Formats: sequence, structure tokens, C-alpha cells
Amino acid sequence: MLRKHHDRRQFSFTKAFCLTLAAVATFLLQQHQISKLDTVRAPNISSLHLKDDLILPTHPYRADPLRTGILPSVSVKSEVPATRVKKERDVLSMRNGSTNNAGRLLPSFQAGGVMVFLHYPKTGGTTLNGLKDLPKVQWLRINDFTSWNQYWPLIQAHLSLPAENRSTLFLEFHNYCPKLDNFFPMMNELRQAADEKGVSTFVFTLIRDPIDFALSFFHFFYTQPCSVFKRCTPQEERSHVWISATEKHLRKLSPTNYQCLLLAYDMRNLWHLKNESATSNRTWNGQVDRRRVVNTEECFRTFPLLSVFDWIGTTDLLSEETLPLLTHMLTGNATLGTLLPKINAASPSKLSRTSLTSETLQYLRNINSLDLRLYEYVQKNFQFESQWDNLPASIQRIRGDSLQVS
Repeated sequence: MLRKHHDRRQFSFTKAFCLTLAAVATFLLQQHQISKLDTVRAPNISSLHLKDDLILPTHPYRADPLRTGILPSVSVKSEVPATRVKKERDVLSMRNGSTNNAGRLLPSFQAGGVMVFLHYPKTGGTTLNGLKDLPKVQWLRINDFTSWNQYWPLIQAHLSLPAENRSTLFLEFHNYCPKLDNFFPMMNELRQAADEKGVSTFVFTLIRDPIDFALSFFHFFYTQPCSVFKRCTPQEERSHVWISATEKHLRKLSPTNYQCLLLAYDMRNLWHLKNESATSNRTWNGQVDRRRVVNTEECFRTFPLLSVFDWIGTTDLLSEETLPLLTHMLTGNATLGTLLPKINAASPSKLSRTSLTSETLQYLRNINSLDLRLYEYVQKNFQFESQWDNLPASIQRIRGDSLQVS
């Protein structure tokens, strides 16, 4: 009996020792991977050529990039499977005419409609939650493909309602945003169904200056207690491991070209906070961000797919462009958009762009060189003043006044 008891204790001790050894090895591996982040170099894109002009059709069924030849002229190592090409052409190459948003006109939502917001993290999109309280707006969160398929019958029923009974259905893709080449046919399916019923649609997203994005991402996930969790108690807050907001930590934990990564990959493959313990979120999430790095070809190939959007706004001009635009379409009052409070704004105690050293700023530019190209591309191809032929003067005045003040 004593021998058996001794063997059991010996086994328990050995098991505990092995688990401890595995945990130490995992920790050391994580630290080694994090320590290599400062050596990241910007991809060499000097020899690549990108067509800077994005062709935006005047009809809602966006031109198939695989057919129109507007893909970036980047050397392709692996061809797209023929079956996928045929499927995308069948879905995307629809009628050339439409009553929905024809002639680059800003659509009217007086008779309701469907707005779609692809909400990427840390681009200021949470501020748009204030639109939920507007009259005749129904907000619906779409988490992933399962949610889209689940709610598609509801969306179709909404499109079939009489105009006098129809509100505006605001669909927000968040949490697990689909990659663009999956989102593209989904939106064309929606536009086709809406066009058949004569119902307005508007599809948009937001992107952010890469330096500001890196700062916001760092503060939210690593230095700001309980940002990731709702209704945290003081005890829960104390149980989390948070780090100080220093440039050293910023450099070690900043993801590389993360906005391009979100365009090219389904977010579900990049986001794994839910299954991790509270104390490991900080380091483990950092490894998730580094698990898959987008390359130049993958990033550039998403650029033509941006034509799926009626509008791509920027975070720094959210209150001057996107919010007035949305409240004008939803209520007829553009000024209302300037009054919505900004949510999750950075604390003064955090790092800021102006407080960073020139070395850190250059490092962030280097590891986000593709995101910088994306940001410039959007600024050139989604210019607010020339995006629509019927942009109201009230919105133009709001933007003009704000730029004069700044």
C-alpha cells in the first residue's frame, strides 16, 4: 500500500514538473518571438507597380476585378483556381444598369433601405453606435458567415416591406469580419435583391492612419484595463496583466500591416481572445497578431476589391465626413453627425503621435509600409468632394469649415 501511494505521489510530482517545464518553455519561446519584432524590416516594394486609379462603376454591381483587368500588376506566384474565377464572375458580373445609386448619386433613405458597415477594429467605428438611437433605424450585428446566412431571410423580408413601413436596416459586420473576396459577392447578392425591390443600399467602411492605428491598437489591447471586457469589476481588473505605455512595449507588440491583413484574411483566423485566460491575453494576443503576416502581393490584390464600397472614410475625418454623410442620409440633418460623441477616445496619459521619438515613428512606418500604401490609395480613390454628383452643400460646408479651423 505504501509503495502504491509512493508511486502515485511520484507520478503527480513528475506530471507537475513536466507541466511547469512546458509552461516555462512556452514563455521563453514567446519572449524570443517578441524580442525579434524590433528587427522587422519593411517589405521591398520599390520594384512593384500598382495602378493607382480605382475604377468605380456607376452601377451597384461592382465590376469583376478578375475580368476587367484592374488587378495590381504584381507578379502572381499561384493562379486563382478556375472554379473560383468562374464562380466570382457568375456572381459579380450582373446587369450593367440599375435604379439603385445610378449615376454616382448619393442614395436616399427616406423610404428606408439597407446600410452595411464593415467595422474593422480600432478605426473609430464604435462611435457609430450613436446612430442606433436615430428614428427608423434598426441595428443588426453580423458576426460571421453563420450570422449572415441566418439573417439573410430577415433581410429579404425587410426589402419586401411596403415603403411606408420600411425603416433603414443598419448591418454592422464586426468581431469576425470576412475577407474582401468573400465580402464582395455577399454585397452583390444584397444589391441585386435590393435593386429588384427598388430599395436603397449603402456599403461603407473606415480605415485609419497606420501610426494612429498602431497606437490605438496598443492602448486598447495591452495598456488599458478592461477595454476588452464588458462591465469589469475592480477584482477582475486587478486579475489582468497589463503593461505600461512605453515606446519599448509599443515597438515590441505592434502588429505588421494589420489593416491589409484584415482585408486579405477572415478575421476569425486572427482573433482568439475568447478562449484565452485573462492573464495570458496580453502576450498570447501579441503572438496571434504575428501568426500570419500579409505579404505585398496579398495586400495589393485587395485594392481593386475596395470597389465593393460606396464609401471608405478615414478615422481622422470621421466627424467631418462620414458621420455628417450618414446622418444626412438617415435623417436629412448632416449637422447631427458632428454632435455624436467619440467613443473609446485615447486617454491623455497614453502615448501620442507627437510624444514618439523619430526612431519609433520610423519603425512604425517601416513595419506598416503596406498599410501606408493602402491609406494613400483610399485617400486618392475615395475623395469626399468628388464621390457623388449630388453631395449636399450642407455637408460640404461642414467639411470646409472644419478644415479651415484645423
